Amino acid sequence: MTQLIVTIENLELLPELQWAIKMLRGVKDITVCRTTDIPNETTKQAIKEWQEGKTVKCRDFEEYLMKVR
Repeated sequence: MTQLIVTIENLELLPELQWAIKMLRGVKDITVCRTTDIPNETTKQAIKEWQEGKTVKCRDFEEYLMKVR
């Protein structure tokens, strides 16, 4: 058996998509799994630093390279 994973952003489309997929020949079952994007600790820390204004500001990539060395 093979699975096809379809990711949708607008949940309002879910019933129509389920109906359309069921109409395809060979579809045995449809399972809906809702997921949430949970940021990891590194991402949470980066967001916090950004909100606090602790960012590196550069005019171009060369300046960035000089600042991070």
